[in-house]
Amino acid sequence: LAVGDDDGTVFFFDTATRRRLGRPHDSGLTAAITGLAFSSDGSRLASSGIDEGGGFIDLFDGRSRKHIGRLGVVGLNYAREPRVATFSPDSRVLAAATADDDSGRVLRWDARTGDALGDTQMHSRRAPALFEFLSAGRVVTAAEGATTVRDAATLRVVRQFPGVRDATALSFAGGLVAFGAVDGSVRLLDLRTGALRAFAGRHDGPVVTMRFSPGGDRLVTAGDDERLIVWDPRRAAIVETLAARGIGRVQDLDVSRDGRTAYSAGRDGTVIAWDLTG
Repeated sequence: LAVGDDDGTVFFFDTATRRRLGRPHDSGLTAAITGLAFSSDGSRLASSGIDEGGGFIDLFDGRSRKHIGRLGVVGLNYAREPRVATFSPDSRVLAAATADDDSGRVLRWDARTGDALGDTQMHSRRAPALFEFLSAGRVVTAAEGATTVRDAATLRVVRQFPGVRDATALSFAGGLVAFGAVDGSVRLLDLRTGALRAFAGRHDGPVVTMRFSPGGDRLVTAGDDERLIVWDPRRAAIVETLAARGIGRVQDLDVSRDGRTAYSAGRDGTVIAWDLTG
């Protein structure tokens, strides 16, 4: 498990023992970590963040935790904060969406070597709330009031749906996008049919972050009400509510590959493992 801190530190933990592994990585005196992503095969970890020089992405060996290098983002005037970085399903390509006041771009690198593979302009003035690979040839973006399926290489629009919320999550296994709203409600968009469903139940505050299990059979959301809710996307209903009183706002979530455990990182500086098996 990798955990990024607001002081630019990246920690590594063994999930079986819950003990820290080795020395943490220092991203710089003025850095703050804004996102972490493992490749699907576990061979690479991307840590994105921002410092006084602009946005950056650090690439790590996902198994040895060795720092491979900082990717070519710093110094580019449009790369203020590449907070949305994702790996292709085959783990060969790392892509990040950035934006400044004029336009957005998607940058790509070879995930094995860190070599730049070029960039493509995306006509958006804000970095998308969601930027994920749906398949090897398709990406899904959520920005400026729409959810869009695009060609992964050219960013050409393949299909577009209205609606986007502050918190988003994609299940490429199920072809679903979840949206969490400031009123605590959750909705689910089926990318194959375009159907949008509202979930039964809600948080008692804005939805902060959310994540699907790898198999797509569970959705975990965190709200400002210091609760984690486990949902069944097929029934659009609550499976279980996990009380998190006293830990403060949950900043981020992840779900283990076997779908049995959720991990939350909170503003109180703690990481909590949650049993999803009942």
